[in-house]
Amino acid sequence: MSSFFACPSSLGGTNELKIIPVPAIQWNGMGKRDQDNFVDNVVGHLGLATSDVIKKRQTALFTKVDHELGQRIAQGINVTLS
Repeated sequence: MSSFFACPSSLGGTNELKIIPVPAIQWNGMGKRDQDNFVDNVVGHLGLATSDVIKKRQTALFTKVDHELGQRIAQGINVTLS
C-alpha cells in the first residue's frame, strides 16, 4: 500500500488537491549530503542482488519517486533503464 500526501494545488488558484507520494516528499526534504548517503546505501545493498530483473524492478520503483534518484542508483549498480 502506498502512502500519499494531499496538498493544495498551486495551479491556477483552483481548489484541487495535488497528490504527492510520501517517499517523494521525504526524498525532496533531504539535503544533498543525506541524498548522497541514501544513494550510496541503496547502491551498496541493491548491488549485491544477483538477479538483474530484481535490480531493474527496484530501480524502476526509485525512479517513480524521483527520476534523478533512479538514474543515480541505476548508474551505481550498472543497470540500464529503458
